[in-house]
Amino acid sequence: MEVIDPVVGQRRPGLRQWVARIVIALSVLLIVGISLGSAGIRFLTYHPITARTRVEYYDNGVVESAVEQRLNSDLNYSRHGTARYFYPSGRLKLERQWRFGIPCGVSRLWAEDGTLIYEVDLGPCPDDR
Repeated sequence: MEVIDPVVGQRRPGLRQWVARIVIALSVLLIVGISLGSAGIRFLTYHPITARTRVEYYDNGVVESAVEQRLNSDLNYSRHGTARYFYPSGRLKLERQWRFGIPCGVSRLWAEDGTLIYEVDLGPCPDDR
């Protein structure tokens, strides 16, 4: 049904036109929201506030582990970067690379006297994008 506005003298949109406008507006918002959503995830991936290094200590005050982490889109932290684990004496025990919670790159394990026990290549790390 068409309604004429008495003040302006023009047609005002009826119910069908309003519904069509709302559907179009919601569709545009959905498309823009999806593209902004991926940009939002990228923001969380690269923003410096979302990166941290979690450090744990032995009872004697020596660093037990230092693990780089990043905040995911689900607001949980996952290993992302270098993880280092140490003996109570302070010597390096294990060093491993992580990307998005998946181990990659070269992992090395040392004995407490400093001799290399093993070294394994877990494959290339995925790109950070």
